Amino acid sequence: MLPLPYADENPSSGDHTPIILLVALNLLALKLRGSYQELGFIPADPNWYSWLTSQFLHGDVFHFLGNMWALWLYGDNTAARMRHWFLPFYIVGGAAANGAHWLVDPYSSIPCIGASGAICAVMGAYFVLFPRARMRCMSLWGGRRLLNPTYYYYSISAFVFGALYLAAQFLGVMRPGGHIAYGAHIGGLLFGDTVG
Repeated sequence: MLPLPYADENPSSGDHTPIILLVALNLLALKLRGSYQELGFIPADPNWYSWLTSQFLHGDVFHFLGNMWALWLYGDNTAARMRHWFLPFYIVGGAAANGAHWLVDPYSSIPCIGASGAICAVMGAYFVLFPRARMRCMSLWGGRRLLNPTYYYYSISAFVFGALYLAAQFLGVMRPGGHIAYGAHIGGLLFGDTVG
């Protein structure tokens, strides 16, 4: 089981406005839940605007909350380092992630939605910019006990977690079927690694 990061030991003194703006836009887009076919990115029939609009749609509240937590966790430090380049980086990273999803599954007619491709770009940049930052993780194995005796917590470097996460996405691509766009995650991570 992949460790689940819940915090980092990398305080940020930067401006959180870009992160708050992105969370607000994603929250507003929750009202568009019935528009996946029109606004989601469909590899078999892409249109020019879905490369952007798909990044703000989510399947349900849990999908939204998971993505926004990851955006907050990795985005504060990355935005502080990139400053005014962060928002363009985020949008282009999401488009690059959609492009990678298209390369992996070009005939898919399932709308690809969610901010995870763009957030993976942010994660990739974080892993390059702050490789020694410690990620506090929770898991069902290893580490010290936290609250529930079946859960454990520990910290690992951002670089190690990034390598584990990338490996998990490659394993996901090799499993056929499912509704997770692992190719988009890989594309976002590699974009962030390169640009970050």
